[in-house]
Amino acid sequence: MSPALELRIHLTSGRTHRFVQEDPGEAEKIIRGINTGQIFRGPQLTLAGVFAMSFFRTPLVNQIDFITDIEHGWPRRVGLNRVAVISEQEFMETTGLASLGELQPRVKAAEAGEQTTMHFRVEFVGGQTTFLVAHMELQTRLERVRGVNQVLSNPSLWADLPGKGFTLINVSNVAVLNAVPGTPEAPGDAWMTRFLGMA
Repeated sequence: MSPALELRIHLTSGRTHRFVQEDPGEAEKIIRGINTGQIFRGPQLTLAGVFAMSFFRTPLVNQIDFITDIEHGWPRRVGLNRVAVISEQEFMETTGLASLGELQPRVKAAEAGEQTTMHFRVEFVGGQTTFLVAHMELQTRLERVRGVNQVLSNPSLWADLPGKGFTLINVSNVAVLNAVPGTPEAPGDAWMTRFLGMA
């Protein structure tokens, strides 16, 4: 029988620490007690078990996976319908990055209120990567540009995991956020370039 909650704590070192909570009441208490705006701002994350305690320095935590059927009830940013973790293969095939000749142009006509999909490659300071797909409702030009900038200014970002559960990403540890295709309008201070690939 699966535990009520499995935690996977991904560190900047590349290591992943796993913990479980079998009691549904205790598992729900953990999830309900999380403040997504503060969880990565404190000096440490503490996990206590029967035989030992673990202390994680939050600046060294990239993301935390919560494998559970428990709903968290955290709010999303206005205009963002759903964000989900996907595999690297799905990201490459869906975006056209598997074959650069199939990439779709970023600049295209789009109206406020239109539903669209954007894919993200999240690279952490240690080199680890996570891939996301976001389903969103396009807003006004100014709101779209601000929205992308706000992703990197928030302390955390959460997304649904494949199967069940969700993950919390420590935005402070995000070194690169690749948005494909990106918003129709580029920020005024953007360097206009052509993507060649990643090494």
